[in-house]
Amino acid sequence: MRIGTWWNWLRDWWQRLKGNERLSLTFEAVIVLATTCYAIIALLQWSAMRESNRINGTALVLVQRAFITPLSDIEGSRHAIRNPDGTETMIGISLEPKVENTGTTPARHQRSVCGWRPFQGDLPKNFDFGDSPDRFGPASFIAAKTSTGVDEFMIGVNTLHAVANHQTRIYYWCTIIYNDIFQKPSDEPHRTEFCDYIKEVNMSVFDLAEKSVGFTAIACPIHNCADEECRGN
Repeated sequence: MRIGTWWNWLRDWWQRLKGNERLSLTFEAVIVLATTCYAIIALLQWSAMRESNRINGTALVLVQRAFITPLSDIEGSRHAIRNPDGTETMIGISLEPKVENTGTTPARHQRSVCGWRPFQGDLPKNFDFGDSPDRFGPASFIAAKTSTGVDEFMIGVNTLHAVANHQTRIYYWCTIIYNDIFQKPSDEPHRTEFCDYIKEVNMSVFDLAEKSVGFTAIACPIHNCADEECRGN
């Protein structure tokens, strides 16, 4: 049926209706139109509210979830052997890199793999940090707003002297994976990578009378990232 023919039929049908029938149909059409408009508006409001709840939920997770970051300063402990004459000879220093959970909720199933080595100059861009999945250590738990050591390694006194004489640097690195309390078991764990180096060693490091040993670490140009930044490397 053509549009013109259909329109003529509809006009003739409308003219044959009585006044009260026309009024009733008009009223029903208005009700249908108003109901349709109400349904569309309600659907749009529901969609907007759902999106708002999603955004608020995401913001809440970002603010409260666990987030592991490395501490810039690293502390060490001296190791010495006692000589027959009662004096002590320093043999090295053990260094312990630390990380902090800056979030307001705990980090679960935290696992890490770390390493170190002396290296002259910068690390090569294709350096193997040895963070394949089979090398990660046992799982642990880091409470909110707390710090913990992720590894400990011994630096010999000869290496320390080489750093003090600007002949080498001490590089150390870690890769850490963990879950926050908002994640599902199927979600990919969070990931933090950091690499620092020590290029200055003060001679006071070799003084056994000093109780504390502190170093200032410098960030490497590679292997420093978190989550999506690491996956893009």
